[in-house]
Amino acid sequence: MSLEQQLGPKKWWQRVENWVAAAPWIALGVVSLYFDNPILEWFIELAQNMIVAAGLLGALAIIGFIATSSDLHKIFGLAYMAMMKRLTNIVYAVYPLEIMEGYLEDLHKKQAQLVKSLANLRGQLSKLLEKISRKQAEHQEALTKAKVANDRGNQPGMQAQLAFQARRAGRAEKQTVTYQNLVNQLKRLIALMEKVHEATKFMVLDIADTIESEKEQRETVTEAVKAMKAAQAILFSCEKRQQFDRALEANQQYVGQQIGLLEQFEQDTQDILGSIDIENDMVKLEALDKIALMEQKLGTLLSGGSSKTQHRVDSLPAQTSYAEEELQQQEAMERQEAPAKRQSYADLYKR
Repeated sequence: MSLEQQLGPKKWWQRVENWVAAAPWIALGVVSLYFDNPILEWFIELAQNMIVAAGLLGALAIIGFIATSSDLHKIFGLAYMAMMKRLTNIVYAVYPLEIMEGYLEDLHKKQAQLVKSLANLRGQLSKLLEKISRKQAEHQEALTKAKVANDRGNQPGMQAQLAFQARRAGRAEKQTVTYQNLVNQLKRLIALMEKVHEATKFMVLDIADTIESEKEQRETVTEAVKAMKAAQAILFSCEKRQQFDRALEANQQYVGQQIGLLEQFEQDTQDILGSIDIENDMVKLEALDKIALMEQKLGTLLSGGSSKTQHRVDSLPAQTSYAEEELQQQEAMERQEAPAKRQSYADLYKR
């Protein structure tokens, strides 16, 4: 085994021929850097120009391919037709009545042209009949002159006159036959055109009635749809309905809170009034206790006093009992009036 096989293949930088091949490029780079990079700038400008040229060539190639490719033409044509069909369908869906009215207007124009053409045909027929009359008169005149020339055949120039008049009569007869054929054709054509005009008139009237019916139906359906949308806006949920529900809920919450406050105030008022009645009753009981105590004192005085004292206080029990009865009557009246007063206070605060 040789030494080279033992060491393996040489690297790039280990080969002398590679350095010899790279030396000119290394020298070119050193020179370009030494001389203020003019060669480098030239290479950059050349690369930019090549990139621009490649872009232009690519654009021209694409344009040429699009211009010369029949497959692309078919694709673009189909795409254009599909787009136009879609736009046409949109127009038909949005403006159907306008399209039908445009068709009716076009039919009226064509019907007017048909009437004008029919009038022109009748004028041509009149002219042909007039020409036939003239040619028949000319034919009769030529025959008469030819007969006269034939009768005067021995005279000079009569033979030529005879030949001329005979040819003139033949030409007039031939033109008369030609004109008569044209007249017959015009009559048939006029008869056909009159039938066509009658049919087109009925067709135009029928189309006009159809358009009027469709217009009424569309207006009716449009109004019905408006009514349906209005009903949907009322019956089904919408933004204003949601606002109404929220406002209703807020109002009910406010009313509930205020009613709760009024009920609480009524309860507090009744408690206060009840405490006032209790205090009044306590005052009255205290007053009765005092009166009873006074009666006891008076009884003691009467039982242990002199005759003069007994005489002075004889009238006190009667006065005392009278005052006690009067106090009891006043207390009963106040107890009867207390519920009515409390109810009037409650009604006042409820208002």
